[in-house]
Amino acid sequence: TSASVAVSGMIGWVGLVIPHFCRMLFGYDYRRLIPAGALFGAAFLLAVDDIARLVTTGELPLGILTAFVGAPLFLYLIAVDAVSIDVRELSFAYGRRQVLRNVTFRAEPGQLVAVLGPNGAGKSTLFRCILGFLPRYRGEIALCGHALRSLDRRALARLAAYIPQTSAPVYNYTVRDTVLMGADPFHAPGRRQQETADRALEQLGIQDLWDRGVNEISGGERQLALIARAMAQQARILLMDEPTASLDYGNQFRLLRQVRALADSGYTVLLSTHNPEHAFRFATHALVLQGGGVRAWGPVKETLTEELLRDMYRIPLTVADIPLAGGPAKGCVYGE
Repeated sequence: TSASVAVSGMIGWVGLVIPHFCRMLFGYDYRRLIPAGALFGAAFLLAVDDIARLVTTGELPLGILTAFVGAPLFLYLIAVDAVSIDVRELSFAYGRRQVLRNVTFRAEPGQLVAVLGPNGAGKSTLFRCILGFLPRYRGEIALCGHALRSLDRRALARLAAYIPQTSAPVYNYTVRDTVLMGADPFHAPGRRQQETADRALEQLGIQDLWDRGVNEISGGERQLALIARAMAQQARILLMDEPTASLDYGNQFRLLRQVRALADSGYTVLLSTHNPEHAFRFATHALVLQGGGVRAWGPVKETLTEELLRDMYRIPLTVADIPLAGGPAKGCVYGE
């Protein structure tokens, strides 16, 4: 038993934990991943051997330690990877026109990433690449630990859901039927799918609209119905390309408040917007694209500086703390 625990602890680290660390550091290309895993695994074994000689004359204590530390760490890495968007050195061109250049970022559970940038920066192209609409990209994209190129459309739909800017349905389906289309688009909905749709409607607070036609409700309510449809799809990654573009000022903030609540509950959300105020108030991280490349990436308060916003939008902007009842919040206003 002692030998089994010691050996399994070492195998767990070298065979499971180390490869996951390497994949997070070097991406999914096996040409880099396999050599990196071998080198890091060998380095780990040498380090453990040195520690063992210094700390104890027996192998059992260190084997037990690696087993107990390695198991929860491995489970944590699996949980994080299970709802992540991992983009590395992504480049894309329409013919000879280069649109994206070496875009790299990683979004994890609980993060609402606001994608900002001037017109033509590559925001929509980035979303199309992640959704698999533009497969002739260079670089690597992984969703929930799976390389995008290895996913068919059905597998991709289980991992990520897309909410468009606007929706103008030809048929006036009820809100509940619209949401049910996300629960299982390949089969007639059963009891389980109906319960899933009802939970999504209730979570977003639009259960009272269930029997209304989607063409009979407001733009903000229609966007919430589309988010509910994405939730019924049971994908934990939500991709939103300017979801507030057609909404009035009040509905923009009502919608984004619900989106932030979804991120806080464990979803990974990637959302593009032209309004830095949306990022300041609701996002956890900001990805700023300019000229097809990453101008800035990181937590919102550290990334969206006054200097960056002035340079990017070429207008005088002032970033300041706005006093609110719940405490000051950063925002930006036009003017010196």
